[in-house]
This record gives sequence, structure tokens and C-alpha cells, in this order.
Amino acid sequence: MDAWRLGKRTVCLASGRNLAVVDTGGEGDVALLLHGYTDTSRSYQALAPHLAGLRLVIPDLPGHGDSAEDERADLSTLVEDMVAVSRALDVVPSLVVGHSFGSLLALEIARREVWPGAKFVILAGTPYPNLGGLSSLAPIRHFADPVAMSDPFLTQWYAGPVALDPQFLETVKAEAVCMPARIWRHYLDMLESLDLREGLGGIRAPLLSIAGDLDHLFDARHGDAICQVLPDARIVRLPDSGHNPHWEAPERVAGLIRRWLTARDGDAQVLDVAV
Repeated sequence: MDAWRLGKRTVCLASGRNLAVVDTGGEGDVALLLHGYTDTSRSYQALAPHLAGLRLVIPDLPGHGDSAEDERADLSTLVEDMVAVSRALDVVPSLVVGHSFGSLLALEIARREVWPGAKFVILAGTPYPNLGGLSSLAPIRHFADPVAMSDPFLTQWYAGPVALDPQFLETVKAEAVCMPARIWRHYLDMLESLDLREGLGGIRAPLLSIAGDLDHLFDARHGDAICQVLPDARIVRLPDSGHNPHWEAPERVAGLIRRWLTARDGDAQVLDVAV
């Protein structure tokens, strides 16, 4: 039995689409966790136990996991979906965490001040993916349904500097290949075209960026881009992590998030001890 998947609940949107959401419940502050491209809420399975005390709301984004697809999906519609989820659950997030593609969604939520007073954490994030024409992603353009678990691209896509639980990786891959090829291409189109740098300068919300020095998809230049548009953001780079720091070092990432949430303004050393 897959306890994670069994823990999902269904939120029906006004459009009639359904989104699958993990909601840990409880009386703690609410954290909305947004996964990356091709992932599902399971992306946060390893991190969740280390964030005990927070009420975690973790949706499968449209077209991913057990959520219905939206052929019109873009950042605007995704923000609307997240607002609908929060209303359906009667919660107001005080923390928004976004990984990879989810970081773009988190930044757009921050830009729009959807939840005033919320804080933001982005993992392996960027305001400017700049993936257009990247040869390593070219195989996605040629996917046919059903996407094969044996496709060599998947080995490359999930490769990283840290050995992960093989069962977890197999489950993540199995969920990814359940996505129709058109969904793979639709979100890749977004990643190739999005550039949020111009509109983010007005963000006033506190923001922490955690990235891996061994991230071959969003390297240090993406962290520099965050600094350029958000000079007050805190940037922490983990020297032995890649594109999935919350998989590779979940306890360390959770520790950084907790220290940052409880730090006093101007306490610059609070994050250094965790790195």
C-alpha cells in the first residue's frame, strides 16, 4: 500500500477539474509546498517529517500525479488554482516553498502578494530557466504515449550526486511516465519561455533560496539572477547537493528553513551553521 498516495484528498475547482492534495492537517502554521516539473507531491515525502509542527499542503500540479490536466495551464492559472486550494481547505499559507518549476510559481505568488505576510523558500530555483534549445532535454520533444520507464532520458533526468533510495526513485519515475507526452511538452514550453526577472523587483516578502553547487540544470548563474532582482534575499548553496536538495539532504534543508523562519532580522549567521 502506498501511504503517501492514499493520503491525498481531492479538491474540486470551479472549472470542474480536480486537484489531488496532501494535507497533513493540524493546528500549526500552514506551508504550501509546490513541486517541480514531472514530479508530484511525493517530491516532499522525505522533507515532510522534518517539518513536523507545520501544516503542510502539497498539491499535485495540474497534469501531474493524480490531478486533472489543464490545457490552458500557465503561471496565472496555476496561481488561481493554488488560491482555490487554499480556499477549499480554509487555510492561509504563511510559508510557500517551491522547487525548480515550483520556484517560478512561488515567485509569481510572491510578486502578486497573494498572501500578504507569507514568507518564501525556493529550492533549486530560478526566475529565468533559459532552457530553450537545451540538447539534453530534446528527447522530451519526441516522447510518445505511453512514455517508457526504460527510456534512457529518465536515467539522465533523475541522475544526481547523491545516492537516493532506489524504491523512491522508481516510484517517482513511475509517476512521471504516467503523464501524457503532451503534458511533458506543455510544461517544457513554459520552462523554455518564462522570464520573471523584470517583474520581481517589487517583491517585499522575505525569501530564502537554497541551491546545490552541483546542480547541472540551474547552476550558480540562476542564484545570481535571484540576487540581482531580489538583493535582500538570503542565498544558501549546499556544496554537495544537486538539483534536488530536499531529496538529497532533507534534514539539512529543513534545518535551514526552520532557522530562517525563526531568525531575528539581521541575524546573518543563523544559516551559516547549517552549511
